[in-house]
Formats: sequence, structure tokens, C-alpha cells
Amino acid sequence: MVFYIKGCKIRIDFSLFLIICLSIIFNAEELMYILLFSVLHESGHIFSLLLFKERPDEIRLSFYGASLKYGGVLSPVKEAMFLLSGIAINLIFALADIKRCINLSLLFVNALPIIPLDGGRALSLILKYKTMRIISALTLCILFVTALALKNLSLVLISVYVAVYSYYEG
Repeated sequence: MVFYIKGCKIRIDFSLFLIICLSIIFNAEELMYILLFSVLHESGHIFSLLLFKERPDEIRLSFYGASLKYGGVLSPVKEAMFLLSGIAINLIFALADIKRCINLSLLFVNALPIIPLDGGRALSLILKYKTMRIISALTLCILFVTALALKNLSLVLISVYVAVYSYYEG
């Protein structure tokens, strides 16, 4: 489903409805909270864009929560603030002890120095592109091996998803 609000394309993927239905069927309340706090994370980015007098071009809601695209050009300082604003939202909720584990997990994953995650994009403001690609690849490998060693299926899935997403983005 696609619609526009003040020129911003809003895309709601079928996968969002599917994951919500599966969450209800299997009583997976935590998954619903992950989606909620992912959307709130992106809301932090949207809020910072609006503060900088920019507008998002597209907001996409799907099985992993939300994502944002914008075509504006921000100064490096504003870009860093924009990138870190989503992480800041998760930090605020974690400090307020609102679903702390979920918010710390979202904060941790998004802060990783992996392009296209917030931490990787923020770090790429000060490092060369080739250096960031190497750091991203190494971090993904470490994350994947650690997830396997801990037998943590969620981290394995996250690392695979981010690797695939990073490949198609880069």
C-alpha cells in the first residue's frame, strides 16, 4: 500500500501485516514491541529532519519496523545528529526503563559500525568509504561468529539480514 502525506511517500509492505498477524497468532508480544520501538527510533530521525527544515522522501513500514529515505543534503554535524537521533530515542526509553532490553538491543544493533546502519553511516562521515567497507565487513563477521558461538538465533538472523541489506545498498 502506498500513499502520500505532504509529498512524502508512505509505503506499508504486506510483510508488516504478515508479521503482525503471526505475532497475534503466536502471542509474540515482544515482537510487537520491537516493531513499535523500531518505528519510534525512525520517528527520532524524522523529528531531527524536520528540525533541520528537511523532509523525508519516503517512510517504509515492513516486517523489520520502519525505514526512512531522504534526498536532502545536511552539513556533516547535522547529518551526525540526524543519524544518532534514532539511537538517542532508544537510549531515552532504555534509561526510563521502558522495555529496556528491547531498546538496548535496538540501540546496540543500530550503533554498530556497519554501513548502512546508523553507527556505520555516522562513522563514514569521518572515515574514507573503503575503510568503512572494511570495518563493516569485519564487524559483520565478528557479529556472525559471536552469534554462532552464543547460539543466539536472533543475532545470527540480524547479522545475515544486515549483510544482505548492506550488499544491496552498497
